Amino acid sequence: MKFQDQYQKELHPVTADESVKREVRKALRQEPSAPRKRSYSFPLRAAAVSLCGVLLFAAGLWLLPKKDDTPVHQILVAKATDYGELYNTVKKLLPDERRLTRYYESDDEIVTYGAEAKNAVEESAPDAAVNDADYSETTKQVAGVDEADIVKTDGRYIYRLRHDPEKSSTSLAIVDTRGAAPRIVTSLSLSTKESRAFTTMYVAENRLILIGCDYSVPGPAKSLVAFYDISDRSTPTLITETLQCGNMTDSRLVGGTLYLLSNYYINGGIDEEDPSTFVPFMECDGEKTVTPADSICIYENCCQPAYTVVCGYKAETGALLDTRSVLGGSYAVYCSTKNLLAAGYESYQKTPLVRFALEDGSITLTATGEIAGTLLNQFSMDEYNGHFRFVTTSFDQTTGQTVNALTVLDGNLRQTGKIENIAPGERVYSVRFMGDTGYFVTFRQVDPLFSVDLSDPADPKIIGALKIPGFSDYLFPYGEGKLLGIGKNADERTGATDKMKLSLFDISDPANVTESFKTDLAAFDSEALYNHKACLADGKKNLIGFSGYYDDFCYYLYTLKEDGFVLLASIPLKEKAECRGLYIGSTFYIVGNEYLVYFDLNHPDKVWELALA
Repeated sequence: MKFQDQYQKELHPVTADESVKREVRKALRQEPSAPRKRSYSFPLRAAAVSLCGVLLFAAGLWLLPKKDDTPVHQILVAKATDYGELYNTVKKLLPDERRLTRYYESDDEIVTYGAEAKNAVEESAPDAAVNDADYSETTKQVAGVDEADIVKTDGRYIYRLRHDPEKSSTSLAIVDTRGAAPRIVTSLSLSTKESRAFTTMYVAENRLILIGCDYSVPGPAKSLVAFYDISDRSTPTLITETLQCGNMTDSRLVGGTLYLLSNYYINGGIDEEDPSTFVPFMECDGEKTVTPADSICIYENCCQPAYTVVCGYKAETGALLDTRSVLGGSYAVYCSTKNLLAAGYESYQKTPLVRFALEDGSITLTATGEIAGTLLNQFSMDEYNGHFRFVTTSFDQTTGQTVNALTVLDGNLRQTGKIENIAPGERVYSVRFMGDTGYFVTFRQVDPLFSVDLSDPADPKIIGALKIPGFSDYLFPYGEGKLLGIGKNADERTGATDKMKLSLFDISDPANVTESFKTDLAAFDSEALYNHKACLADGKKNLIGFSGYYDDFCYYLYTLKEDGFVLLASIPLKEKAECRGLYIGSTFYIVGNEYLVYFDLNHPDKVWELALA
């Protein structure tokens, strides 16, 4: 299969048949909505992303006033007026046979949102015993915005979350690193239900937040969030658990607020008398919270009964602070300290966008828009000085080639500048925005690393293109004027990929980017090639670490010297599983499912081991 054909096949998501789309559009035009009266009664691996809906955007409607009546900009959604309107919209989108039977019967009390969780505890000060030594954090995209992972550290304790599908169990281990040797202070079994699993987590001072899924049958899939008090690390205490409807798309922790996104697909069984059967809901301590109608927006030409659900939770107590929903799905999320951007999908030709403003748990739908092409991942999006930047790939049906573009939008998601027809026949492999400059890699036989001047949002310009064999899957800032690439080698003639490689690029002059150093690895594959959180890239500590395998499964730890990359350690691992590398002070830890391996960075030849399970 030709490259272009293979690319198009991989990129093209499942879409509704055109005849179905036409009928939906016709029904939406001809069938009136429910009367517009306002109602205030409102009675979940690496690299696994849920695609739950198909969005059809069309220009046209003004968003109704927000609760504070602040003027809003022209966007592509309309705020729902009541549950009747939502019911009628969802009903039109469901096949007839799916409208008849409800998923389940429930006598749960329906309550309002915004109240503190039942078992909320008083706020506590951070544990004074946490180490003052420098330590690594989860690799993230934006400073001040934490991302969930399977391993965390707070500078003294190491937290490891493990889900074992074969045993239908999830376990948590907390390791105290203080003292002559690390020791386990907690080994906790969290779940034995087949339909229930925790897969990722956050640590926020004396709070542990676990996120997963609950596929209870009958009933729709739900995202599961549990908040623990870990003031005493030896005895984690559950504060509260919440079920958020739909499969988790992503999450972020900003300050003291957890923002969780899910895709909620209405698969049938709606009941006009029970809004929880056709609008998003949450469940906490047996009580069901149905999203208010005026917190939900509807795309004008929506063709699938799928909601993007965004909820804000107080990390300290687990209380639901706010929730917003848009009738449509999303697959990639960008989050800064002030804004959350969700990217949905209609087809491989364009991507719809929804912008939510964030403030201390408050979530406000501010703007929507769309861009040509499809985003690779969250790094294809960025916010800087009030503008949003995107790098996309699309398929030109006229030429039969893939083409790439860089688009700049203002805060209202209106286009201010664009570069089109970049590297025809290639597709985007990695992106990194750094202030006024953007860098991205495309690939077919060689790796062009493009640099773009973004200082004028109305006139972005490509100012450099470095072509080298292979490609980089991820680009990491690595100190002043340095950019680290982790990826694979490739044959310059055929494009066939080979072993992994590390590249260091000199970006001190963005218009003249050069490859300073390169090293080839024995490994052929690594989780770090598709999950940025599996790679430690710390320019201040001068450490680059990740697992990889060829015949054996090893953890590779590099440092950068004046003459290039130096391998500090290559540690064989007993288990071929997800693992993370981190440091606390001068000690380096490799955390797997069943073992923790550690050594002094000054003596990497002496390695110790601690069994975790």
